[in-house]
Amino acid sequence: YMLLEKSGRSRDVFKKLLVHDDVLKFKETLSGEKLDTFNRVESLVNDNARWDEVADTVKLLQPAYIVMKVADSCTDAMSWIYGLSLRVLNHFKTVLDEARRKRSSGRLKEVRDHWEKRWKALHNPLHSFAYAVNPYFRKDKPMEDHVDVMPDVRKVLEKFLRKANGEVDFEVVGQALNELANFE
Repeated sequence: YMLLEKSGRSRDVFKKLLVHDDVLKFKETLSGEKLDTFNRVESLVNDNARWDEVADTVKLLQPAYIVMKVADSCTDAMSWIYGLSLRVLNHFKTVLDEARRKRSSGRLKEVRDHWEKRWKALHNPLHSFAYAVNPYFRKDKPMEDHVDVMPDVRKVLEKFLRKANGEVDFEVVGQALNELANFE
């Protein structure tokens, strides 16, 4: 991500470099395979569609990059990873919709599909629960409006809130759900 982002910002510098007198003189000294390589680089630098693809990829990956930074730096990372991953999936949908309107979105779709595959592999009810009790993610809408999370929250509560005989204590689960709904 960082390499693509920095090279995207340096697009104009690369283009100016290729038309600099010293570079043009250097190009005149090349032949054979070295000249072919230089011409391929020049073609890539001047390929506007490629630069648009780099910009789209950077736009797509930026939220995922933030999630990875959080995962590496945060002690209570699970709720943050879960919440930010949900936002990344929504962001991917938005960016892909924009890319489809402009042109083919094949590579961007591959990135999104890979992220969704990893999301499905890592997702579990306990992560949903950690997300649900993190006040940061509850500020936008109440917990009961998180329809994708509530079944997992109920599963976790039913797993841990049991009677002495091992049966689920539905009364306590209900009380816990009510407390969570009021938790801020």
